[in-house]
Amino acid sequence: MLGDDIMDRWQESQAVFADAGINAQFVTYNGTHHQIRSEMRDDIIRFFQQNSGKEIVHIIHHQYDFVPFQEHEKLTIIEAVWHESPRFPAFVKPHTTDNDFVVFVEEYFEKQDHRQWSDFIHNLPLEGRNIYLSAKDLPKIKANLSGRTFTDPAESDYGFVLTVEQEEMNKILRGMPYALEPVQADDIYYFTVREGVTLTKNH
Repeated sequence: MLGDDIMDRWQESQAVFADAGINAQFVTYNGTHHQIRSEMRDDIIRFFQQNSGKEIVHIIHHQYDFVPFQEHEKLTIIEAVWHESPRFPAFVKPHTTDNDFVVFVEEYFEKQDHRQWSDFIHNLPLEGRNIYLSAKDLPKIKANLSGRTFTDPAESDYGFVLTVEQEEMNKILRGMPYALEPVQADDIYYFTVREGVTLTKNH
C-alpha cells in the first residue's frame, strides 16, 4: 500500500501522520537494521519525558557513524541445504516448503542491513537468478531465487532461499549429491560456488 522500497514507505508513513495532524518525530539511524540499541531506547524515553504537554518538543536524537553503502558483485556459495536439514534457518522455515533449499554465502557487509541481499537480487539479470543442480547421467534440476533472504549475524549465516517447481522436484534422485551451477548472465553480478559444495535431498 505504501510502496515496495522501505525508504519510500518511510516517507509515505510520515506523510500519513502529517495529513492526520498527528504530532510525531521520525528518526533514521545510520548503520542499523533489525535491532534496537540502548541509545534508541534512551531517545524514546527522553522524547516522552519532554513531551508531556500539548505541543511537540523534538529531541536531538543519538546518531551513529555514517556507513557508506557498498554493493555486492560476486557472491560465493559455501553451503547449501534442503528444507529438511537441521541447518535450514529456523526463522525462515515457517515461510518455506519442502521444495525450498537455502544457499549460504561467504560475503557480508557487517554494517549494512538485509537490503544488501535484495539489492544484489535486483542487480542480477533474470536468468542469473537461476541455479541448476547437476549430477552425472541425470537431468539437470532448475531452481529459482524466491526473493526471500536471511541474515543471522550471531551465527554468521547469510544467504538466499531458492525454490524448485514440483515438476522439477519429481526428477530429483534421493540421496544423490548434486553440484550447484549458477547461471552467470552478467560479468559483474553473479554467484560462484566454493569447490566441493553439493546439495543432497534424503527424504
